[in-house]
Parts: sequence; structure tokens; C-alpha cells
Amino acid sequence: MARRAVGATSLDKGRSAANEPRIRVLDGWRGVSILLVIAGHLVNNRYWDDSPVNLLYRFADVLSVTGVDIFFVISGFIITTLALREDETFGQFSPAAFYIRRVLRIIPPYFLYLLCILCLSVAGKIGQLPSQTLLGAAFACNLPQADCGWFVGHSWSLAYEEQYYLLFPLLFLWLGRSFGRMLGLLLIVLLGLPVLRLLLNLGPLWFSICHASFFVSFICIGALMAAYSDRLKQISENRYAAYAIVLAAVCLAGLLWLDVFSHARPDLLRLVKLRTVLVPTLEPLCIAWLVGSSVYIKHWATRLLGSVPLQFLGMISYSLYLWQQLFTSSPAAYHGAPWLKFAPLMLVVAVLSYYLVERPCIRLAKRIIATRHAQSVSSIPVTR
Repeated sequence: MARRAVGATSLDKGRSAANEPRIRVLDGWRGVSILLVIAGHLVNNRYWDDSPVNLLYRFADVLSVTGVDIFFVISGFIITTLALREDETFGQFSPAAFYIRRVLRIIPPYFLYLLCILCLSVAGKIGQLPSQTLLGAAFACNLPQADCGWFVGHSWSLAYEEQYYLLFPLLFLWLGRSFGRMLGLLLIVLLGLPVLRLLLNLGPLWFSICHASFFVSFICIGALMAAYSDRLKQISENRYAAYAIVLAAVCLAGLLWLDVFSHARPDLLRLVKLRTVLVPTLEPLCIAWLVGSSVYIKHWATRLLGSVPLQFLGMISYSLYLWQQLFTSSPAAYHGAPWLKFAPLMLVVAVLSYYLVERPCIRLAKRIIATRHAQSVSSIPVTR
């Protein structure tokens, strides 16, 4: 009887933890993110001259990267929230369950996409080398000098996330209650590196390090918000929080303009130096506050984020992010496959990928984890 009672309670906790309602506003942000990525890619590759000094080209490029930055913040927030929830529900965090969720969530849809790209490249339908696709399969497209081609080039963002996922469970277990404080210290280092590089006039190696630290800082600050979610909630409910949201939005717009204009006018050295310091140090803070505060503050923007179109795009955003790359290249990259130039087809393929591959794999991961929890509970000895 004792074992049955313990098992029932733990399984109920497991079901409630697994079926926690999604944070709908974050799905809306995912929808915004994927729209920014698609718009940026289409403008750059289909509808405008791909000159780096062209203002519209650079603006589209900045928007697409900003979309990925938002994804990173959401990813860090969700991953840490789930880990903390699991630790609270079961009394411990399971790295095995974490890796099961991540592997089945990321790998099957991604490798299906890579297989499609490999087949199309071997058949000569797209301008992509098989070796470039295999490099993407190794999650190495974020490494310096890595040439993954266009059709797999977007996996640089997946590479950052997968490398983070490898370290996260170990740090979470090792640091314990110090996890949040360590994230804060790490964020300070990441945000300070570009300033240090400029002051000390460090070389090309440090440029690569700062480039990587910029993107990692978005994941880190998302995780930090989750680690201190209670404080984030208190700050968000402060009467001055709305003013901070407006300030962050204006600051972000200014940073994006600075990024665009400084690349279009590389001869203005002071402007370039200003961008080198301000963008990597302030942009993560602005985006994190806009995303994090929206979880707790309700206003017209959060109502927009809860709209059906954005919610749907957010739900399929991972599959759509994978497949949009196939339909947003320049026309010259398609060799005898004119149907690939029809951009709306990406939505059809993404929906099929989500319902036929992504969602079944997510459900499989939940079943495997639930079974593991049931087995661990059944092994608890009966005591009187």
C-alpha cells in the first residue's frame, strides 16, 4: 500500500509537470521571431541587391539575426524553467530526461531536413555540397571559417543551442543553488568582452570569441530570468515597469539603426566603434526585458502576441525555421527546381514536418520520461 501511494503521488506530479500550460506569450514571440527571419532572408536573397553596404540589405540582415536572438532568449528561459520545475516536482533534476527531451525535440526534424538537402544536392537540384551538409550534421556551422553553404548555414544557431545543452545539465547539478548567481557572473563577463576587446585592441581571435559570446549572452540572460523568475515577476508588476518597456523598445530600435548604419558606412570609425560596444552589451538586455516582462505584464502587445496567427507560427516555428532556408535562397541556387522558388510552400512543408515528425517525437519523449519516473518510483522500498 505504501508503495502504491507513493507511486500514485509521484506519477500525478509527473503528469502535472509534463502537462503544464504553455506560456502563450512566448509562442507569440516565437511567431514574431520566425517572421523576422523569413522576411530578412527573402528581402536579401530574392528582392534586393546583396551588397553589404546597402541599407535595406543590412536592415533585413539585422532583423533576421534579431529574430534568432529572440529565439535564444526564449530557449534559455524555457530550458531553465523546465529544469527548475522538474527539480521542484521530483526533488531532483534528471540529466537523462533532459537529454531525451532535447534529442527527440531537435534531432529528428533537423536530420530529416538535412537528408532532404543531401538528396537535392546529390541530384543537382540545389547549389549545395554534400560536405557542407555533413558539416551541419555535426553542429559545427558556428565555428570560425566553417562553410556550410546557404541551405544548411542557418544551423549555426542550432549549433550554439546544442553546445549549450551539452553543458547545461552538468552546470545545473554541480552548481545547485549557486546556479543563478553563476549565470549572473557569466552574463557580466559575456557583456564585458566586447568592451575589453576594444579597449585593449585585441586581435582577430578575440573577434571570434566576442562574436560567439554575443549570441551565448542571449541564452544566458534567458536562463537568468528563469532562475530569478520571482524577482522578474515583482519587477514586472512595478508601476514603472511599463516605462521601462517603452525605454527598452526605443533603445532596441536605436541599436538596430546603429547596427545598420555603421555597416553601411564603415568609413565612420567612431560610429563603428560605438556599435562594437553598445550593440553587444545593450541589445541582450533590451530583448530580454521585452520578452521576460511580457510573461507577467498584459498590454496591447501581449494581446497581439496571443493572436491566433502568431500562436500558430510560434507552435510550428522550429520546423518552419528549418525549412524556410530551402525556399529563401537566391534564384541562382536552384538548378532545375523552379518549385523551390515558391516561398509559401515552406509553410506547407513546415506544417507537415511539425505534425508528422516533430509533435510525435515530443510525445514519445514524454512517454519515455514518464516510464522512467514510474520505474524509479516502483523501485522505492516499502517501509512501515
